[in-house]
Amino acid sequence: MTQIQIIALVSVVVYIAIILILAHVLAKKSRAVGASGGRLPWFIIAATTMATIMNAAQLLGNAGSAYSLGVSQMFWTNAFAALGTMILVPLVGERLRSVNCATLSDVTTKRFPKVRSVSILLNAWFFIWGIFACSMSIFGGAVVLQMLLGVNFWVAAGATVVVALIYNALGGLEAMSVMDTVQYIFVGLLVAILTPILFIKFGTFSSFCAALVGTTGYDLTAAGEALGITGGFFDMFHLPGWGAAGFIAYVCACSMWQCCDMGVIQRFLAERKPGDGVKGVRTYCLIFFPTLSLIVFFGLWGRGLFPSLDYVDSVTLRVGEAALGNVGIVLFMLATVAAILSTVGAYLNALGLTVSGFWAKRKPDSSPKTLKIVENAAILVLGIVSLIASKVFGTAGITLTAIALQMCMVATISPMMALMVSWKKFNGKAAFWGCLAGLVVSIASTIYSGGAYAAILGDGFFGIPTLFLGWIVCIPIYIIGSLLTKTKEDDMSPEFRAVFEDKRPYVGKKDLVISVILIVVLAVFLAFAFSGKFGAFPTFTSTWGAIDVILMIFSAIALFGCLFLSYKLIRFIYIDKDFFEENSDTSAQIEKE
Repeated sequence: MTQIQIIALVSVVVYIAIILILAHVLAKKSRAVGASGGRLPWFIIAATTMATIMNAAQLLGNAGSAYSLGVSQMFWTNAFAALGTMILVPLVGERLRSVNCATLSDVTTKRFPKVRSVSILLNAWFFIWGIFACSMSIFGGAVVLQMLLGVNFWVAAGATVVVALIYNALGGLEAMSVMDTVQYIFVGLLVAILTPILFIKFGTFSSFCAALVGTTGYDLTAAGEALGITGGFFDMFHLPGWGAAGFIAYVCACSMWQCCDMGVIQRFLAERKPGDGVKGVRTYCLIFFPTLSLIVFFGLWGRGLFPSLDYVDSVTLRVGEAALGNVGIVLFMLATVAAILSTVGAYLNALGLTVSGFWAKRKPDSSPKTLKIVENAAILVLGIVSLIASKVFGTAGITLTAIALQMCMVATISPMMALMVSWKKFNGKAAFWGCLAGLVVSIASTIYSGGAYAAILGDGFFGIPTLFLGWIVCIPIYIIGSLLTKTKEDDMSPEFRAVFEDKRPYVGKKDLVISVILIVVLAVFLAFAFSGKFGAFPTFTSTWGAIDVILMIFSAIALFGCLFLSYKLIRFIYIDKDFFEENSDTSAQIEKE
């Protein structure tokens, strides 16, 4: 092994050891989040949500997609995803909190207690999605280890799975949430400092791009042509090969999946008091969008620095290496490890709880120890399945594959989740048949269009994007089927009836209004921009331009966000000592406040 490989391997081993030890210590000292209510404050919810979503597809794939497609798609997708999250996640999460749901099975069973088929269908889909999300992260870890250590793919993937399983076993949900916060802070700080370092080493982003595509972004230089860069690659208002309908479907797929993802909602359900989840989501959006945007721009830097990569999703690591040398490789490798542990831990935890929930229903006399054994056994099996499935991603790009699956989920399950928590008359049979029909059409359309990448680019059956086809099929079935069915009192559990009888105002109403207004304004603005009525943005200079100022502002926001979360976390654990509070009346007291 070379010196850098030895350093990288030792660094990873030390980092993993520290994380596992801390997770175990925190799990022993804290009480678990259970039916009595959660204990996670808003800033922990914000950070752990960022850590869960900052998976390999985000840390590696955002830059990889920008490397392949240019800036426009990923930048605007992340912007709309933030707004969609502010609308949908609180809408679902705030209502489910009072229903005491830990898994998707709990949600569907309590909403449609007489229609088991809905629970079976959604849990089957959730298992597919959860395994996919884990596999996606495992693939990312394997790519990193392959690139740095030169080991076989299966050796690298197997090592990733083993560490993730140990991490999951040592920490419960609450301890993992705190550790995920620590890991996101590490990742966020690294992302925040890299852009200024790139400026110092290679000049401003404007000067870097001007040398490739001229000041307008379309006047290719000899250097740009040699690298295979096309005009408009750096233009935020340029969508090569992407129609308006396809782009809208792509944005929806990236912005609406989180409301039906129990790996995300599970964090929201553990909020310490009403409103903490909304505040956490708001903080998440304010910090996460600038951070993801910086990662997108790493892909643009990488396209100029490394015009030919075997794995496009390794561009973040390569840019880190270009900026910081071997130190950059090690740091981004550790950041990838952090992202993988957070994501895989979240999904395996949610999947394990689902299996133990099934077991508890079939054997209600099972002891807590037995249920824990069942949960851990399920996690082990699911981890192995995820390992085997991880190889399917190949070298095509993990983000695009993820979004293709998200399209099918958003086409059917997102509207179902929204209706379940907001429409009292929504019927279980309509939910089942609408979801089943929508999934069949969405999957068939994806295959018909030529696979995941072709489905993302736009047309499915009849030239209609796959996501819209799912809506066209399932939403009328949801609505008409429910209207034609007489609602009975026992069509939902008492907990869900209480939700609909609760007249308190929706906690996230302001966020909802603001987000809708911003979406409308941005949609109108982009309609003009993409039609060519506006000029290209950004334009470049040989010194500083508007885009350079924006990137520095984003870096400052990402940096300040991480420092702020660090301060709040230290107070939470060591000064206020809320995390180690053993008084069983703590949650009730917080609710009263």
